[in-house]
Amino acid sequence: MSASAAALEVRELVVGVRRGDTSLRLVRGVSFEVAAGRTLCLVGESGSGKTLTALALMRLLPRSLGAQAQQVLLEGQPVSLAGWSGPPAGLAMIFQEPMTALNPAFTVGSQIGEALRIHHRGMRAREARDEALRLLDEVGIADAARRLHAYPHQMSGGMRQRVVIAIALACAPRVLIADEPTTALDVTVQAQILRLFRQLQQAHRLGMVLVTHDMGVVSSVADDVAVMYAGQVVERGPAEQVLGAPLHPYTRALLACTPAMPSGVEPPRPPDAPLAEIPGVVPLPAEWGAGCTFAPRCPQVRAECGARAPRWVEREAGRGVACWLHEDRP
Repeated sequence: MSASAAALEVRELVVGVRRGDTSLRLVRGVSFEVAAGRTLCLVGESGSGKTLTALALMRLLPRSLGAQAQQVLLEGQPVSLAGWSGPPAGLAMIFQEPMTALNPAFTVGSQIGEALRIHHRGMRAREARDEALRLLDEVGIADAARRLHAYPHQMSGGMRQRVVIAIALACAPRVLIADEPTTALDVTVQAQILRLFRQLQQAHRLGMVLVTHDMGVVSSVADDVAVMYAGQVVERGPAEQVLGAPLHPYTRALLACTPAMPSGVEPPRPPDAPLAEIPGVVPLPAEWGAGCTFAPRCPQVRAECGARAPRWVEREAGRGVACWLHEDRP
């Protein structure tokens, strides 16, 4: 994908923290592209660096952390990650838990209106109210005129998440980042929210970055997938290729741990066999060595895996992997 075709392009993103005289990298060289109207899923276990990547792009990292990148382009325009100056224009984020994302002391209408007045300087209160009403209606909240005056605790989890989505839309984003937006919801509501994302994406031609650990969600919404492990992207490509023919042992392990396999993906285990599990845990940044960070947990580990980190291998345009198993293949 060329830079001109990408709604968001990220090249060699690094997030680090300084400890005394030394610095520790938490996210290492993350690169990906998102086209308008397409969804990229960042997938991996907790501790893989997915949320840190999202917060770095939004310039919402804690002040103890810093981010830099070779290049970040939003619709072809460079974005600086330096300092803490709030989200770049054109980017908006939906957080995992809507109850903590919303202020319990204010009505949802006033919170949507605040986002509108900040983003659209000079918008009058009545105009903000009318637009907030329209946004609540767009995200599928019934009886929006009454709900405008409701407080977050008076709404269900699914309705609160729809309000958070409305606040994000109030900022007129070109790219929407959603961090585990369905984790706190039951399966029925989760399916409704995912359908809503697709509808809004098509209506507004949004690029979307969806952070998740759920391969079932990935199979439902992803156009492209970037698999992260220990602060790095270890595999990237179109969803049907990554899910249907994974290249990295970690991607295959994640699929083997999925209770309901994505449609069209050959199960890596017999249907009646117990779920697989990946031994061990994602290592902490201080534990990353010179070799492949997945090597201690990998069933296909080789001698060279512990000595040097594998290089990124582009198998074809938009399809790549970082694994010693593919170093000697064309």
